[in-house]
Amino acid sequence: MRNARQDKKVVHDKPSNPWMEQQVELTRESAALAWGTPQVVAYRVARMALVDPVPSGRDQREFMRMGSEKLEAFQAAWITAFSRGMAWQQVVAMDWANLGWQLGCGAGWLSPRAMQEMALDNVMTAFTSTL
Repeated sequence: MRNARQDKKVVHDKPSNPWMEQQVELTRESAALAWGTPQVVAYRVARMALVDPVPSGRDQREFMRMGSEKLEAFQAAWITAFSRGMAWQQVVAMDWANLGWQLGCGAGWLSPRAMQEMALDNVMTAFTSTL
């Protein structure tokens, strides 16, 4: 038998925030990674500790795979850092160029706070577009 609470649908009045949704998803993925990583590391370290002085073919393949995974992760991290840095640099350069045009064209009525908010919105757009 169902009660009245189960029949009600939850309706959210406020629109969803894409930036917040990305942060929640990133938090979920980070938690899963933080939970699974120690188990994998413990397994692999135990396997390396228990191996004979001359590793078997299976152990050699596992150790090679471990090394290649490290190189792949290092490469992916640097590519991500570089691309985000370039995106941020382009956003800042365009903000300065736009500011110059606005001030030169007589749009100097923008308050410093309004210019700061506009620049922050552009930077956040650049960061979230590279995710």
